[in-house]
Amino acid sequence: MLIARRTQRAAAAAVLLAISLMAWMLAPVESGAASKSLSKSAKASSKVSARAKHQLNAKRASVTLGALRRSQLARDRLRSKRVNAAAKVKASKVSSKKASEALAVLNSNVQLTGVALEKARRSASRAATDATDARAKERALTKQLGGLQLQQRDASLAAFAGNFGDDAETFLSSESASEAGRRSELTSIARRGSADVIDELIAVRQDLAVQRSIADKAERRAAAYKSSVADRLTNFKSARTLQAQLAADAEARLEDQLAEAQSLSALDSQLAGEIARQNAALAKQLQSAGIGGRGASGYPGGSLPQVGRVITSGGGDLHGIVVAASIRGRLAALLASAQASGINFSGGGYRSSAAQVALRAAHCGGSSFAIYQMRSSQCRPPTARPGASMHEQGLAIDFTQNGRVLTRGSSGYSWLRANAGRFGLQNLPSEAWHWSVNGR
Repeated sequence: MLIARRTQRAAAAAVLLAISLMAWMLAPVESGAASKSLSKSAKASSKVSARAKHQLNAKRASVTLGALRRSQLARDRLRSKRVNAAAKVKASKVSSKKASEALAVLNSNVQLTGVALEKARRSASRAATDATDARAKERALTKQLGGLQLQQRDASLAAFAGNFGDDAETFLSSESASEAGRRSELTSIARRGSADVIDELIAVRQDLAVQRSIADKAERRAAAYKSSVADRLTNFKSARTLQAQLAADAEARLEDQLAEAQSLSALDSQLAGEIARQNAALAKQLQSAGIGGRGASGYPGGSLPQVGRVITSGGGDLHGIVVAASIRGRLAALLASAQASGINFSGGGYRSSAAQVALRAAHCGGSSFAIYQMRSSQCRPPTARPGASMHEQGLAIDFTQNGRVLTRGSSGYSWLRANAGRFGLQNLPSEAWHWSVNGR
């Protein structure tokens, strides 16, 4: 019976000791030496000074960072405005120069959004690695803390037994001692258990709190970067879509312009040369967009329908213009009506596709694919496919007035805008001089 009571009391002692240890571990450790008070005060003062300096530097850095962010936001807004304007451009309705400029904006946008996407991916990868490492360090410190707590418990139990020996039971069972008094004495004993373990325990507990905060921040940062990658990817895909849409339209526009430049060369070599330079710039932008280049594929639709034998017609009443016989009558009527209004037209019409085949062989290569299917922007210099021009079918006219190619400021252009529709002819919007049965 006596042994059982002693066993119960020993267990109670262990419980009280454990409670005391936990209370002490959760509370700040009081300084045991008055001589350290001034030293700690000096250190605290030094920390306050260092903290104030750090806060000042942080404030300056924040101001600088804020200015940089505002500047970047301004640049982003300007770029977004330019991209939106470029995306609205219809290459088929503007000059090659304007189409080239718009495509250059979209090409740059794709490049910049691609760079931003890769940067975000690298940052997200680093952040994920940092978060994993931070949690691993937290787990290691947690394990280390658990081991130190066990060491401190064992040391405290040993110290308790060494201080009270056979009187431990009497100490614990004494009704004269209050609960607070017993815990105070047990805590004092625990602190005398192992000074080295206590110091290490305090340090590890502090390190663990810091590391847990670091890990939490690292995980939040990783989540933010992951979200940023998703946003950047969406932006990149959108940029590529806008680029592809304009590039496809611009490629068709380029082919029309290339064919037109060939037909125009006999009427106005200077204008034809300017168009050729614009076409070269547009072809370069198409290559940047991934449309051109020697390794690129041909047109999705393959070759154009072959232009068969065209029955042409000319004569004095057509003012030297040769066209397909099918539109001879309407052109003659147009020219007569214009002349009655004091407008004298001349110009160029039919152009043999055989000449275009020869140019393609020289500029693109002698294979059937090179001549009939390769993209115009892939040739050096860029050259339209046979059949791309309405001139090859005799269904288009480049008008001149008094020996000069029409411009939007000429009276001949104004007359055609008002009257050409009556004769079945439509204007190619980007070229005041070019009129055909379908506006191409």
